[in-house]
Parts: sequence; structure tokens; C-alpha cells
Amino acid sequence: MRGTLRLFARYGRVLIVLSLILMSFLLIRTIDPRAHAASIVPVGSGSYTTTLPPNVNAPPNKIYRTSRVTGPMPTNDWWTSVAWAQPSFPIYPLPLALQATTTGIGVSYPNLQAEQVAVHAGYQTDFTLGASTGTFPSSNPLVDGYSDWTVSLLWDAGGGSNMRVTSGQGSPYLYATFAKENPQITFPATPTVWSGTASSSVLGITVNGHNYALFGPSGSTWSGLGTTTFTNDLKGKTYFSLAALPDATAATLQTYQRYAYSFVTGTQVNWSYDQSRSQVHTTYTFTTQAQEGTQTGTIMALFPNQWKVADSFSPLAYTYHSIRGTMKTLAGSSFSTTLTYHGILPVFPDVGQYNQNTLIDYIEAANNQSRDPSVGDTYWGGKALLQVASLLPLARQAGLNSAYNHLLSWLEGAMADHFTATDASGNAKTTNLFYYDSNWGTLIGYPASYGSESDLNDHHFHYGYWLDAAATIARADPSWVGKYGGMVNLLVNDIADPSRTDSQFPFLRNFSPYEGHSWASGSELASWGNNQESSSEAINAWAGLIQWGTATGNTQLRDLGIYLYTTETQAVDQYWFNVNHDNFATGYGYNYTAQVWGGQIWNGTYFSADPQDIRGINLLPITPASLYLANNTSYEQEFLQALTNEHGSNTWSEWQDTFWEYQALIDAPGAISLFNAQPNYTPGASESKAFTYSMLYDLQTLGQVNAAVTANTPLYAVFKQGSTVNHVAYNAGSAAITVTFSDGTSFSVPAGSIAVNGTVIQPRTLPPPTGLQINAGGGEAYPFAADQNFSGGATTSTNTAINTSGVSNPAPQYVYQSNRYGSFTYTFSHLTPNISYPVRLHFAETYWTQAGQRVFNVSANGQQTLANFDIVAAAGGANKAVVKQFNATADGNGTITLQFTTVKDNAEVSGIEVVGAGGTQPTPTPTPPTPTPNPPTGGSGVQINSGGNAVSPFIADTDFSGGTAVTSGNTVSTSGVTNPAPQAVYQTNRYGNFTYTIPNLTPGKSYTVRLHFAETYWTQTGQRIFNVSLNGQQVLANFDIVASAGGVNKAVVKQFTATADSAGKITIQFVTIVDNAQVNGIEVL
Repeated sequence: MRGTLRLFARYGRVLIVLSLILMSFLLIRTIDPRAHAASIVPVGSGSYTTTLPPNVNAPPNKIYRTSRVTGPMPTNDWWTSVAWAQPSFPIYPLPLALQATTTGIGVSYPNLQAEQVAVHAGYQTDFTLGASTGTFPSSNPLVDGYSDWTVSLLWDAGGGSNMRVTSGQGSPYLYATFAKENPQITFPATPTVWSGTASSSVLGITVNGHNYALFGPSGSTWSGLGTTTFTNDLKGKTYFSLAALPDATAATLQTYQRYAYSFVTGTQVNWSYDQSRSQVHTTYTFTTQAQEGTQTGTIMALFPNQWKVADSFSPLAYTYHSIRGTMKTLAGSSFSTTLTYHGILPVFPDVGQYNQNTLIDYIEAANNQSRDPSVGDTYWGGKALLQVASLLPLARQAGLNSAYNHLLSWLEGAMADHFTATDASGNAKTTNLFYYDSNWGTLIGYPASYGSESDLNDHHFHYGYWLDAAATIARADPSWVGKYGGMVNLLVNDIADPSRTDSQFPFLRNFSPYEGHSWASGSELASWGNNQESSSEAINAWAGLIQWGTATGNTQLRDLGIYLYTTETQAVDQYWFNVNHDNFATGYGYNYTAQVWGGQIWNGTYFSADPQDIRGINLLPITPASLYLANNTSYEQEFLQALTNEHGSNTWSEWQDTFWEYQALIDAPGAISLFNAQPNYTPGASESKAFTYSMLYDLQTLGQVNAAVTANTPLYAVFKQGSTVNHVAYNAGSAAITVTFSDGTSFSVPAGSIAVNGTVIQPRTLPPPTGLQINAGGGEAYPFAADQNFSGGATTSTNTAINTSGVSNPAPQYVYQSNRYGSFTYTFSHLTPNISYPVRLHFAETYWTQAGQRVFNVSANGQQTLANFDIVAAAGGANKAVVKQFNATADGNGTITLQFTTVKDNAEVSGIEVVGAGGTQPTPTPTPPTPTPNPPTGGSGVQINSGGNAVSPFIADTDFSGGTAVTSGNTVSTSGVTNPAPQAVYQTNRYGNFTYTIPNLTPGKSYTVRLHFAETYWTQTGQRIFNVSLNGQQVLANFDIVASAGGVNKAVVKQFTATADSAGKITIQFVTIVDNAQVNGIEVL
């Protein structure tokens, strides 16, 4: 999913359409009336804008609809191209295919044409239903009405003359009304009339090998028979219908004629979740109105995903072929289906028999990954959110407090940033925000991608990731829901509004209730109709909705999510995976398709021909809610074998984690073996090695999915390991629940807990540290503490994998990927005087490649321990770990000082251990529920190293929102400052527009605030200017660090008094005037 080719897979259109639409859009952009003074709509602590941001795309202003159609406009449906463009593209209600033009509505009953990689069932005109006036004006047709799966189009000739046609999914009929005109049917060639004459009101015809019935009202007559143009004289009446017939017999014609004048005027889906039986009941209702006679109901054609699970199904003898498989018919006004909901899990239970240190290493590496506080576009940014959200429960289960808090803080901040349409000064933002378009009735995130703004593509793909993340936050920090839950609910309503009367959003935008799955293209501007490629990303959205509903106690949204999830997984099994081997046409070369269209299936993507991409796109993202992929074990085995054959082996070259996780659903030991064979793979965008590693080992313990057993709770799963059935249940509520499974197993699950067979899974106890362990140049990587106790040097890091195979008891991988370099010292105090301690120094050369390029000395308390040390020579190569161990005796003050002195290039160290010492390790206590890293306690204040790691007494950067961190190796003069911060504080900073909110102070108490600055980038006055305010009161105006300090690389401190507010907080806001605001250190004392 990379590069511009991904655009086409998301747009579902051909190149020629892009060029045409682009021209019109460029014109629209230049005069777009939506680009005016910003209007911000607050929602809780968040907000969105109703003003189109500058220099962005948006959906067109023009919607092709009549004045009868108002409010939010449906998109992403089988018929929506008629609202987007004139002329529109073919639409596929099935079993019919249609095309609206100025001459009327073209009608087709598509043939199936199978080839190796596709089955085509595209529109080919059998005839066109128009009016006796001939061609309508170019502004025709317009959408004149719709229901859950029907649409009505209006052709208006002016002067009260018009034609209105209604069509719908599952209907073999077209229903038309005429004002002042008669129906006129034009054929490409003279049809065969096998029933009826000119004096008959009803005709049976065959054209292009397809059988149809033409139903004029009683008393009407025909002209033009024997030619290519038939006209029905309505004799003053106004209605007409037609139907595709399964055969050309009088009996069939008579059956269809019985319902021909019972016009479908509306359709509606209704669903319910039976929690006690874990079932979803869905009713599909057709509302009809008799144009003559008293007949009610209609003939309905059911898709395979419907008739295979229909209740009390007694079909007619008639069937239709379609691109979805055989459609079976039923006479009546409604039918219902029952599906089993197999449950989802928000997290896997931590039951894997894995190496705890390895998982800790993976978690800490992901925790220390560089992340921008703004996530960028809503698709790739959503993947970044899911990656962090999936790490949170792992950090909690592992007992990694600091990592948990850090990850949660970033996740909350990143989402809050996008959920707020103003900056820290209250000014309207132009990016990283959501915009509401009232014309179409949609919420668009900017930056956008893949046409999510101009064509309203893929909103469910994008926002599904955000729902996953929001649900994770809601379980961890319920107070966040009160602040930003309203914005999350707007995302829900944009993609799946359960209301048909909402003034902001259309009903179930992305989901097609009759066909049972979602559509990705908002505009449907393609000759094959609408499309959806990544069915798994659609299902991920509905899983996110279930989790959001359960986490917030909203049963309506929970049940909506369960309906969508259960229905779409059933449709995906039928139309993407063909698990029953009965829906794909003979001659097609696969039992899987990557893309489903209105008029074709195609086993390919627009972004890659690699079979890994072609198959993987309908698996990712794999989460604990992806267990539906293994409900049919034999099909999953078939799928994996086919992929292996197509790729040539099961050594994957991309999306490795996705395929290992998929395999683990049925063969965890095999997946673990493959994982271990490729330790240096690159995780997918929403993945982490920590998640993959833990999932594989958890499934090794749990076994395969057991879909035969259900439970009376929404968050559950059942597995079978040999003869042992493992029942898993999660309780997202605030009180204990009793979960009962259909096999009779029952147990209690406490609030906020996950249990397996009645055993509540508790966080693990961290392995005890062996002494004082420091990650030089990096953040915490348990058991190594974040960099501290140093003087001098600079830091750097890499993502290059380090080979630790030659080292006994190596440090975590992340330790070797960061280092401190230059000439510097580390001082370790509070040791026992005159006691000898083993010291282990960890090194890895990640910059130079040959011996002799970096040479340095190391001494302990003045005694040289390493002379002319060369990492490459000692390790035997670059990117290889090496450890040097020696004993050092603490001096009379209980101190060991390690000095690193450059001989050539720069001295360097990655990690330091003083074995048997203590005092710096993170305390392995249970993870707190809210993210407040290293908070001040008891109202005593705090000292923060802005943009940097802990350097006593300053703690690592925390309590900020916005801005970016940077590090400099420049030496900063502190001679002009009283009580300066440590040198390292002035060598890091946070810059941009940002805010620090210092919590846990004493409300109403006055505090001294000291702000530390040093300019290490610019060289002259006037190059950086900014303002600073405390609790909304400006304390620095047009502040210039160089001017204030008297030069560059000079420290300056500004001191103020501020009073903590009623919540015990002091807010410090930095606002750019020129270049970027900046601060190096903050003290609140």
C-alpha cells in the first residue's frame, strides 16, 4: 500500500475519469464558497471546523438531486454515481445492471465472463426505458428519493413532463411513473416477442438471450412491435414496470405479473443482538403500493449471504445468476436471517510461554520509537494510532509502568490534537483537524489521502483505526471519554450512523445492508460500479465500534457494531473468500478475490502484483478482533497453501507479521518458527514486534479458534488446544459479570479484566534488575533506565538491527541502537564506599564500518580500563554488540566516575551496568490507569528537561502537548546564570507551538516558575521570536533568546510567579512569532 498507485485501488476508477473529474475540481477549488472565515464548533474539549481549510480538496459542490432530496447525502453505495456525475456510470443493483443517460434508464442482465484473474459481469445494454418525448435535457436524471437499498431517479422534460424510475438491490423489477408521457423502449436489435401482442398490456420478450416482461397498465396497448422501438400507450394512466425473467415461459410470466403492479416504495433493514444466544437477527422489509388491484409484496432475489442463513426459507423455483453467485427468489414483503456472533477480544490474554526479557525488549524498543505528536493523514496516521494502542495492554501486562504511561500519553495527545480545530492560542488550524461538509453531510479529516476528501473514499478504513485507539484509551482512562468522546461519536456517525433522521450524517454511509458488506468508493465513478478491496479494514472498523460501545457503556453503538461486524464477516466469507466454493464462476483461477466490484471480481490490486499484497490486503490489520479469519479452519489452510504456492515459499518478504499472525490462528508453532527465522524483518505500519511475538505465543497456549461455542457477552473467544477448550472473556464494564458459554462453562470476570477458564490474568512481575543499568543516549528500556548521570557528549540513535549473538547477557536491542558520543563522563554516586563493583560497558558500532575509524580510552576513577579501544575490532564488525567488563572500586564518597576520552573521531558507549548497585531502576509496581509520567507529588513542584531525557535533578520531558524535540552537541555557557540547569538540559529543547500543563500542584498556591533557554541553532537576534504565557497571562512578549542571553550558546533564565488553578495545574503556553518558540528546561518550585 504505497505510492500513487494505491490511489486507484482506493478510488475505484479508471484514469480517464480522473482527468475529467480533476478538471472540474480545479475549477471548483478556485471559487469554493466553503473557504471563508473559520467557524469552529466545540465538542467537549475538542472541536471541528465548518470552514474548508485552505489549499485542500473537497467533494464537489454540485449534488445531482431534486429539491425533494435534502439533508445529508448517501455516498459509498451501489447507486451513488448518479448523484456525483452526469453522465453517470453503470450501477449494479443486481440481478439487474443499469445506466442512467439523458435518453432514459439502460437495462442489462449481465452475463458472467470468467478469466484467470477476474470474472466480469459488466453492464451491456439490452434496452433503454425512456419516454415518448425522446431525449431529456442534459441536466437529467436527478436523484429524487432513496431508501435503505432502493433509489428513485427523475427525468424532467419541463412543462410538467417527467419520468421517475425506482430500482433496488434484490429486485428483478423496475418501477416507473410518467407525467404527460408514454413509456418508450429502445432496443439495439429487434427483440423476440414470445408472449402478447400490440393489443396486450403485457409482453414477454427476449433480447441478447435475456428474458424480460414489460408490464403496461391494464387496458394499455403497444406500438412498434417488430421494430427496435416499442411504445406503450398508457391510456391516461401513469405507471409502468418491467422485470428480468428467469425463463421464457407463460407460467413464469404469470407469476411475475402478479406482483408487477405492487410497486416497491421503500425498503428498510432492522437488526437486533440476542446477547443470551450470541445471535444477530436481521429483517429486510419491502414496502409496496398497489398501482392496480390489491396485491401486496413483491418478488425478492436474495444474495447467497442472505439465503444461506434465512429463517424459515421457502424459496420460489426461480433463480438468477450474478457476480455474487446464485440469487434465490422469495415472494412476500420481508424476510429475516439469523447469524451467530462469534465474539471479539480487545486484547489477547497473556498466557504465552515466551521469553519475558525478549518481550520487554520489543515493548521498550517500540516505546522509544520516534513519533510525531501529530499523526498526519487519517489513514496512515490511524495505523500509527493502532500500533500504539496495541502496545498499551502489552506494557500493562508486562508491568512496564513508564512505557505504559508514555504510550498512553502520546496516544491521548495525538488524538486530542486532531480532535481540536484550534491551536494552543485558540486560532483556527489549517491541518491536523476535522472539517464538516454540510452539503454532503460528512466529516473529513485533514490531511486526507486516497480521495477521502474529494471522493469521500475509505472513511471506514481510516476511522476504524481511530475507533480502535479511542476504545483503548476509554478502557485505560475513562475521563478522556468526557473530553473527546463526542468527537469519536462523530466519526462513528460519519461511517455508520444508525439514524435515518440525523441532520448531520446519512444512514450507514459505508455499509450496504442488503448486500451485507461495505463499499469503499464514495463517488462510485467507474464502469464496474462501486468497489471494496480491503474487507478486513472494513471489519476492523466494526470491531472498533464494538469496542468503543462496550468501553463507553453505549449499548446502541455496541449492538450496531455487532450487527455490522457479524453481517460483513458473513459476506466476506462468501464474496472474497468463497468458503463454500459455490459463488465464483467456472473458469476463474482462484478461490479468493482481492477486490469485489458491483460488476466484477478481480484478484489483483492497483498498487502491486505481488501475491503477498493481493492476499494480505484482506487480512490486515490483524488484531484480537480478527479471529473470524479462523472460523473455517480448512479454508484458512487452503488460503495459506495457495499463498505459499503463488509466492514460491513461506518465507515472506513483506507483511511478514500479518501472515505469521494469520497462520498462528491455526498453527502457532509453525508461525513461531517462521518468526524466529526472520528476526530482522520490518513490522507493518500498524504492527510491532511486541504484538506479533506475544500473539504467536498466546495462541500457542490457547490453540485454534473453536467457533462451535458461543457466550452471552460481547467480548469473548473460545479456543481448543487438543482436548482442552479454553474459554476467554473480557469485561469492559465497571462491575463484575458472570459469563456463561453455550457448552455450559460459566465463571465470573471482574471489571476491567480478562479471564481464561475462570482464571483472571494478572500483570506479570518484572524480573529484578541486577544493579544500576543505564541506556546511554536513550530512553528507558527495562531494566535499563533512561540516560542520566552524564556530563558532556551528544546522543544519536539508529533503527539498524544489532547482532547480539556474540554477547553473554546482552542488553535489550534498543540499548545498542542508541549511544552517547564525544568526550564525556558518567558519575555514579550513593554506592558503598571502598566496595568493588563489576562494571559492564555495552558497545555497538552503528556509524563506522572499519577498524581504526573510532578509537578511544575509558577510565574508572582515574584508572584506565580500556586503552585505544576500537569497537569494530573488538566486536568483529559493525552492528555487532560487544561487552567489556571490569571491576571498579567506589571512592570514599561512594562514587564511581567513568571517563570516556576520544583518541580518534569520538568516544562512544551504548549501555552501562554497575552490577550490584541500585538507585536508578524503574520500580516494577502495578501500572496506574492514567498517564502522568513522573508527576510532581504533594504540590512540591517539578523540574523538566524539555525535549530530553532525565538528567538529575531534571526529569525526562513530560506534561507537554505539541512541539518537537531536538538535541544539540553544542557546549552552552552557563556563567551568566544563577542556579543553572545541568549542561545537558541546555543541549535539548522543545520547539514549535506547544503547551506544558503541570499537574498535581496545590490549588491556589503560588509557585516560582523558572524557564531555561539557550539558542543553539540561530546565530543572530531576530531569527527566533515568541511569546510565553502562564495560565493565560502573557509573561514574555516578543522574546528573543539571543538578545536576552547576549549571544548564542549562552544560557538565560526567566523567572516568574504563578498560582496553580483550582485543578492544581499551571499551564505554560509557547506561541511562535518568528521561526519557532523554544524552551530548554522548566522548573516549577
